[in-house]
Amino acid sequence: MADEYAAHWGAALDKAGEAASSQLWALVAADFDCKICTKRKLAAWCAFWGEAKSRPTYQALCGARDVKYQDLFVALCAQLKAEASYTYDAETIALALSAMMEGLWFRLMMGDGLTREKAHGAAIEYLVSVFPGHMTHQGPK
Repeated sequence: MADEYAAHWGAALDKAGEAASSQLWALVAADFDCKICTKRKLAAWCAFWGEAKSRPTYQALCGARDVKYQDLFVALCAQLKAEASYTYDAETIALALSAMMEGLWFRLMMGDGLTREKAHGAAIEYLVSVFPGHMTHQGPK
C-alpha cells in the first residue's frame, strides 16, 4: 500500500509540470483521488499509523517515506514563499497542510458524513487562503 501511495503521488507530481503551485495542487488532489482515498485504504492507513508507534519495523518504513513526502511539501511551500514574498514559515505551513490532510483522511475513515469531495474542497480552501498569489479555487494561477 505504501508503494502504491508513493507511485500515485509521484505520478501526479510528474504530470504537474515545473511550477511549484501546480505540483502542490497535484499532490493535494492525489490524496483525495478515488484510487487512493477509499474507506478501506484509509482504515488500513490509520491502523498502520497506530502500529508504527510501537513497532520499529513499521517506524522504519513509515518514517523514511513520511520524511521524503514532508520535505517535498516544505520545499514547495518555500518556493512559493520566495516567489510571492509570503511572510509565513515554510516548514510550519507545510506541517499544517500535512496535518490537515491527515485529519481529513481520519474524518473520512470515521464516516461522520464528510465526503471525499468536501474534504478535497477543504484542502483547496487552505491552499487558496495560504497562497493567494498562486492558487484559485479552480487551480493554480
